[in-house]
Amino acid sequence: MWIKLIFTLFDHCIICGNIEHMTKITTQDQKIEDVVRRHVVDVFREFLSDPDAGLLLRQDFVRHLKKSVNAKRDGRHRDLREVLKKYN
Repeated sequence: MWIKLIFTLFDHCIICGNIEHMTKITTQDQKIEDVVRRHVVDVFREFLSDPDAGLLLRQDFVRHLKKSVNAKRDGRHRDLREVLKKYN
């Protein structure tokens, strides 16, 4: 598809005598393609690099997580800096 588009644009620019216009369009297409390619690679890298993907959470971890969320909601949550200050 890209090649057909480029040749169509090239033919149009040759007929019009505007090679500079064709260069701008192909440069924009290349920039868009580079951005899309980078994002796709980032998504695949993130997906493939997660060692915990697909694993089930243990029941004791789920309980601990719920307890932590409830403590924060109820105002019983302490900032990490406060805890570190206490033990340093």
